[in-house]
Amino acid sequence: MSEAELRTMILNFRVSDLVVLLSFAGRNKSGKKQELQSRALDLLKLKSSAVQHKIQELHNRRYNNQLVARPSNYDMLERPHSDRPPHHYDSHVNSSYPNHYNTNVRPPVSQHPSTGYPVAKSYIPPPPLSSSNS
Repeated sequence: MSEAELRTMILNFRVSDLVVLLSFAGRNKSGKKQELQSRALDLLKLKSSAVQHKIQELHNRRYNNQLVARPSNYDMLERPHSDRPPHHYDSHVNSSYPNHYNTNVRPPVSQHPSTGYPVAKSYIPPPPLSSSNS
């Protein structure tokens, strides 16, 4: 792997990756991102194969996981429509719960007189969202 590629990998690292790399090399791991990057770039000057391997490992761990988790737009365009699963409108229902938990039922609301407080207003139920007269 060339030094330019390793340099690009270091410049693309997040702070957490830089901290892991610097702690692996036994360097100071506190500071701003630019300071951590400059310390990590100084590690490249050592030409240590262990450091280069660690840089590649951190890069592969970060970016290979993202590629697996999220397919590219190119992959989605090449996929034929028949491979796509059909859209089910009931997909929002969690099948791990029993059916009586998945139904959208609102129980009737009733008020009971309170012993300590006077009733100021009586409860008027809200109108339904869809009108049955349509």
